[in-house]
Amino acid sequence: VVVVVRPQSSPIAPIDYRAIAADAQGATPEPLIAPILPDGWSANHAQFGKKSQVVDWYVGFLTPTRQFIALDQGIGANPTWQAEILQNARSTGAVIIDGLTWNIYDQRAANSPGNFAYSMSTTSGNSTVILHGTAPTPEFQILAAAVAAQIGGR
Repeated sequence: VVVVVRPQSSPIAPIDYRAIAADAQGATPEPLIAPILPDGWSANHAQFGKKSQVVDWYVGFLTPTRQFIALDQGIGANPTWQAEILQNARSTGAVIIDGLTWNIYDQRAANSPGNFAYSMSTTSGNSTVILHGTAPTPEFQILAAAVAAQIGGR
């Protein structure tokens, strides 16, 4: 009998996305969204750059249920950027969360939607914000409310 011991892989260490946003803020006059989230949430990636020629602020979150939600903030976003981020998904409805109207893109019934099983998008000022991932709807609503609180407090 041969026994192979495999160490459990350690999760990616959380990062301070709020500090990264503060460092990147000097590159744009548009306030970068770095929402305050309840205990149990963490970020494992944050990046400021360009996607489809649009200035983009990205944060990858792990939720309390160990699911994933990405936040993409497109500054001066265009339809090409939004289509790319949403992988050409079509809206399946809308919801208002703390005064912001979010378009919903529910692809959970699709074959292998990956990290785009559920998405939400809203526009405020010069920013389009897209949330997408695998988390349950209530966790998306928590993140959307935290985004709304930050946008409302500008």
